[in-house]
Amino acid sequence: MSGYPGNKIPNVPFINFDKLVHLGIYLILSIIICFGYIPGSKKPINVKIIIVCFGIFYGGFMEMLQEYIFINRSGNWFDFFANAVGAILGVVLYPFVIKILPFKR
Repeated sequence: MSGYPGNKIPNVPFINFDKLVHLGIYLILSIIICFGYIPGSKKPINVKIIIVCFGIFYGGFMEMLQEYIFINRSGNWFDFFANAVGAILGVVLYPFVIKILPFKR
């Protein structure tokens, strides 16, 4: 979605809706990565830090690509901040998500 041409994105229902989308996408990304790496980890806190750093790095990288490479897109510091908050919230909420979802552990 980050590389999708900006002029093809539909209008949003309210102002700053795209920031919520950024937050939600990176929250989901972090939770999915947590599912893959935390259960088998001997030091889950280190894995969580790496996952947050990856989310922040990836979010920044996507914003740079939007600014300099992708057509009809522009990078935005507020989008980067929303990406980072989403990555952090995903790792923080992961313990609650695994209690809610009915997976065998």
